Amino acid sequence: MGSGKIKIAVISSGHIPSQWAHSINTMKMANAFSKLGHNVEVLTVERYLERKNKQRIKDIYKFYGISKNINFIF
Repeated sequence: MGSGKIKIAVISSGHIPSQWAHSINTMKMANAFSKLGHNVEVLTVERYLERKNKQRIKDIYKFYGISKNINFIF
């Protein structure tokens, strides 16, 4: 039997980082999977709004209150 850990890709169509409800929900879901010990990656697009928000929000982990074990692919 395996260790029970799996690799999970959480896919978002955008607006990460942002204060929109779907963004917060996506990050909280990714954080919950990470807390269970799974390897989590968040895959999202980077458009103008996301680039602008990333410049303003320096620490995405602190902004959402999530684990630093989560990887982001923009």
